[in-house]
Amino acid sequence: MQYYPFDSKNKLYKPHFGAVASDQKQKLRLLLHKDALCSAAFLLIKCDDEPDFKEVKLSPAEWLEDYQFFDCEIALDSGLYWYRFKYRSPYGEFYVTRCENSLGHVSDQGQCWQQTVYDNTFKTPDWLEGGVIYQIFPDRFFNSGSKKSNIPNNRFINNDWNKQPEYRQVAEKCTLGNDFYGGDIKGIIKKLPHIAELGVNCIYLNPIFEASSNHRYNTADYFKIDPLLGTEADLINLCKAAKKLGIAVILDGVFSHTIVCILINTKLTTVLALLIRKNRPIIIGLNLTIGHTITNLGGALKPCPKPLKTAPNSPILLRVKTAF
Repeated sequence: MQYYPFDSKNKLYKPHFGAVASDQKQKLRLLLHKDALCSAAFLLIKCDDEPDFKEVKLSPAEWLEDYQFFDCEIALDSGLYWYRFKYRSPYGEFYVTRCENSLGHVSDQGQCWQQTVYDNTFKTPDWLEGGVIYQIFPDRFFNSGSKKSNIPNNRFINNDWNKQPEYRQVAEKCTLGNDFYGGDIKGIIKKLPHIAELGVNCIYLNPIFEASSNHRYNTADYFKIDPLLGTEADLINLCKAAKKLGIAVILDGVFSHTIVCILINTKLTTVLALLIRKNRPIIIGLNLTIGHTITNLGGALKPCPKPLKTAPNSPILLRVKTAF
């Protein structure tokens, strides 16, 4: 039988799948064929904030048919970690990295596996235990009928609430991801009694900050409620009204990636960049990449035109003038 060198979802290699608590011991096992002639094997692991991988030597362990395990047991501080493996043999030095799924293959061109480690002292709020969470996609939930103002002119407003969203959109400025149906915060407030009747005690809102797409995961301004959804006062009113009904409100903050540019008065003028704790480029990729990402209009990936780095004595977010 043939075996993969590693599989993060298989207890044969990693007994615990998913996030682990800080200081919780976990075993990682590399499995190599006898023909690999492995003389030494290592786990390479780094925290997301660290520039370099640390080596942890793996100990030779039992055999599985013609394959031998190489093990280590680690306990980590809280954080986001990335790891891969390498081994040495008379043929040279080789890496075991992740391919398109959880499986490992012998290649230095693959991805790293991700390990989330949470603080073992963290306690979820008492009100959340055993509760019911109701997730809302604001644009498609309920339109209060309130007049919307200050709407950027690059958005396509669909006035037919029951119309099927089109996968391919070609009409005028209508492009994939920028068609809006007009659901708003006041609409959520109007539906709170119904939500409460369902036994809900927490509302999870998809992103509500200003963005050019209807899903709003490509945030343009973290300090502003999207004008199609309403105002900051509307959000405050929602939280107050929900609290009276025993319902908490959780916002979806998207801080690992943002939009490359935003349109102000139809002119491309600013870049809103996430500040990174250490000076390093924002790179293209998804949330599972090593580093941070930028998202293009409508949610498509686009490389940053130049590295955007932290500035001394800056606030949480930085507006940077740029030239395109």
